[in-house]
Amino acid sequence: MPFNPEQFENKIWDTIRTRALIPDGGKVCVAVSGGADSMALLFFLLKYRQRLSALSVVNVDHGIRGEASARESAFVREYCAARDIPLRFFKLDVPADARRKGSSLETAARDARYAAFGEVLNGAGAPDCIATAHHLNDNAESMLLHLFRGGGARGLSGMEYARGRVVRPLLDVSRREIEEYVRANGIPHVTDTSNADINYTRNFIRREVLARIEERFPGAAERIAAAAGDVRRDDEFLNRLAGSTQLFDSAQCTVHSAQLKDGVLHVERNGDKKSKSSTVDCGLWTAHCKVGLKEGDVAVPLSALAEPALAPRAVFAALRGLGIFADIERRHVDLILNFARDGQNGASLDMPDGLKVRKEYGRVVFRKRN
Repeated sequence: MPFNPEQFENKIWDTIRTRALIPDGGKVCVAVSGGADSMALLFFLLKYRQRLSALSVVNVDHGIRGEASARESAFVREYCAARDIPLRFFKLDVPADARRKGSSLETAARDARYAAFGEVLNGAGAPDCIATAHHLNDNAESMLLHLFRGGGARGLSGMEYARGRVVRPLLDVSRREIEEYVRANGIPHVTDTSNADINYTRNFIRREVLARIEERFPGAAERIAAAAGDVRRDDEFLNRLAGSTQLFDSAQCTVHSAQLKDGVLHVERNGDKKSKSSTVDCGLWTAHCKVGLKEGDVAVPLSALAEPALAPRAVFAALRGLGIFADIERRHVDLILNFARDGQNGASLDMPDGLKVRKEYGRVVFRKRN
């Protein structure tokens, strides 16, 4: 069947509406690298600019590929200037960040990029959201990557349509459809040659794993992404079930409530330097762990780690509360759970991504070092 650009655009609008990604008349900032995917998203939103109150672009040069990334940023700058699109540009030194944190380039780049997004979303004249060009194939790749690394049910759930105010309108369209849309509309773009480098894990999954699977099972990416959606629904149901369970009975932690809000459970987290108790959304049960938390700590009652079906969810949720979304694999979670069960009070573990886990009486405290 020949490609129909109008049907493609309608599919994106269906995703935007059903997932409530962009408010009517909203202010949208598009994350644009200059590659085909992000240029297709920008072209699409530019075409329907009259439906928005404001359209802008954010471009990030991660400082990894020298002159090549500088040329791509210059391309984005010229494209936006010719169409009167406001541009926020960030020049970063991700290799230095990776060395300082002891993390991979991929992880450091993602963290730095989201920090830049945070500046845009919280600055003067902030947009309602930042739209990224992650698509269906990216989602399938993400699920496979988490499967191989042992990411648990949350990892197997794939990508979310929205992560806070960062939204993914293209998550229901495939890479092939985007390429057809680019060709049909003559959308200019640049090619990132590093995408061919299979030394990067995601490129390896894309080129060596998923591509081979698609050769034998055409349409596999769509089915993998659909399976991720099934896992997400099951995971959300089990989290709701966990949220209705009375799990807190330690002397230091008493149940305040066990309500799930927007698919996320809640946990006690210290909010100021006076060590007063406060409650924020951290992805775990709401408990008043009132003693001795430092600013930014996330505390999990040991009773919440006693149920095997719920314990891994508790750990992953606590990590999300600290803003840790990668580099923690199932083997790390098992290590934390074994430590919670068998470790001595006052002992601690040093984990990837600057995570420190400490066992105290009746609870495990998670802390992320700067």
